Amino acid sequence: MKTKNNHVLYTKEDFTNKSPEEMESDTIANLVLDGGLAICKVCGEFEAGLDKECKPKE
Repeated sequence: MKTKNNHVLYTKEDFTNKSPEEMESDTIANLVLDGGLAICKVCGEFEAGLDKECKPKE
């Protein structure tokens, strides 16, 4: 899912191939799926940071 500032957000589909054990130890999966947090796959920004333009991590 792309936002107006070119962020690409994690969705539940990004985690469908993980085992239950992998899901337990995946912090991002837990934040997105259990916490409902919007996190960008490209730059790692979340929530308020998504108001800024996406700048890929180096």
